[in-house]
Amino acid sequence: MLVAGCDVPRATNSLPPTPPPRTFTQQDVQSWIRFRVVYGLRADAAYVLTVAADPAASFDPYHVPLLPNELAAVAKSDASADSLLPVVRDYADDFPGFAGAWLDSPRVAVAFTDATPERLVEIHALFGDHVLVRVAEFDLTTLQDHVRTIRADSTWFVTAGTKLIDASADVAQNRVQVHVPYPDPAAEASVRAHFGDSGWMVFAYDGPAPWTGPLGGLHVTIRDEAGAPVAAQCLLATNDPRVQDETTVYSEGGECFFDDLPAVAWTLRIDYDLDGNRKTINREYTIPANEVTQDVVTAVT
Repeated sequence: MLVAGCDVPRATNSLPPTPPPRTFTQQDVQSWIRFRVVYGLRADAAYVLTVAADPAASFDPYHVPLLPNELAAVAKSDASADSLLPVVRDYADDFPGFAGAWLDSPRVAVAFTDATPERLVEIHALFGDHVLVRVAEFDLTTLQDHVRTIRADSTWFVTAGTKLIDASADVAQNRVQVHVPYPDPAAEASVRAHFGDSGWMVFAYDGPAPWTGPLGGLHVTIRDEAGAPVAAQCLLATNDPRVQDETTVYSEGGECFFDDLPAVAWTLRIDYDLDGNRKTINREYTIPANEVTQDVVTAVT
C-alpha cells in the first residue's frame, strides 16, 4: 500500500541538546572567589559552583561565571575605576617611593614607601575618595629589579629541584610573586637563600604536589523512583589541600564513574532535570584505598 501527500509528524526530543560540560580546576574556583571578593559579590564556594553550573551565567569577558545582574554590577564598577587607573599611575610615577597602583574596585589604590602628609592632601584634592593611598614596604623599582634578576637566572631553579614558571611584581601584595609548579618547602628555602629574599618574595603554585598516596574509585548511578536512568551532570570536588582534582561528567545514561581518585574525602554534586524541574543532589564520600565505592542515587522531582 502506498500512502502519499501525508505530513507525518516526526518524534522530537522535548529537551534541547545538552552542551558539553565545562571543566575547571580548584585554582579556577579560587580565582573566581578572589574576583568576587574584589567586586563585593557573594563569594562562598558553594554559591560560586552553583553559578558556574547555571545556564544563565556568562564567563565573558572576565573569565568568571557571573549572572546577568552580577555582570552588570561589575561593568558599572569598572567603568569609572578603569579610566581612572592610568591617570593615577601616571601621576604617582613621578614621585620617589612609588610602589604601584591597582584597582581596588570601585576605587583605585596607590602605594608609596613614603606616603607623606603633603602627598595625601594632594591626592585627596585631585581625586577625592576615588583613590585610596597605601603605605608599602618596597618601591616598584626594587620589585621590578628582583623580577629581572630572577628571570635572568631561571635555569638555576632546576638545581633546587623545582622550575620557574614566571616571576612578576604583585603591586597589591607589594611582593615579587615567584610562580612554581607546586609547594616544596626545601626548594623554596633554597630559592629564598639564592636570591637573598628579605621579605619581598612570595610563591604561587599551579596546584599541590603530585599525589603519591593510595587511589580508589567512585561509581554512582542515578535513577528515578521507577528505576529508570536519569541524565545527569556530576561535579566531583575535594577540599583536601593535598589534592587538586575537580572533574565534571555528563551522562545520558545516569552513570557517573570516576576512577584513579586519591583516597580522600570528596563531594559529589549531581544536577538533573525531571518534568522540567532542575534539581540538585549533594553527596559526601570518603574513598577507601584500592577500592571502588558504588552508590545508587534516587532522583526525585
